[in-house]
Amino acid sequence: MKDLEGEPTIGFEDIKPKKGIATTRSFDIMMKTKEELRERISTFSTLAGEKLRSQNSNCEL
Repeated sequence: MKDLEGEPTIGFEDIKPKKGIATTRSFDIMMKTKEELRERISTFSTLAGEKLRSQNSNCEL
């Protein structure tokens, strides 16, 4: 309730950096060709990269 009344219940110093991100999607239609699947995977990879950059994060393989 305090948050709704404008009184924060956690401070900024209590917020920890994320250890992981997720970009998940389900396919609304069946992929018929490998090219369609490649395009979808490429799009999802791009979205994950954008999330990483927006959080000033990096990736290790």
